[in-house]
Amino acid sequence: MFAVIAIPLAQVQVSLAPEAALPPVLKGVLGGADGRMAVFSRDAVGAEVVTVSPGEAVAEYRIEQIGEDFVTAVSPAGEEVRFELRGAGEGH
Repeated sequence: MFAVIAIPLAQVQVSLAPEAALPPVLKGVLGGADGRMAVFSRDAVGAEVVTVSPGEAVAEYRIEQIGEDFVTAVSPAGEEVRFELRGAGEGH
């Protein structure tokens, strides 16, 4: 047999660990007289787009290098991460 225990909701505490933030998505690389800039979406749906240069940060990733079709950055954990542009034939 099972016993049913009623606990008032005011006494129930739930602790949820915060979800790890998803990394930004590289959308493009711009080149100009002042050097290259990277265009990132802060989320998968592209609702917020930002442009950054080496030394700046997006979503806690510090931008190190911007190539023609890639960006290297340092993650919040201190790891080097490489973001690459998707090719025209790749899926989304």
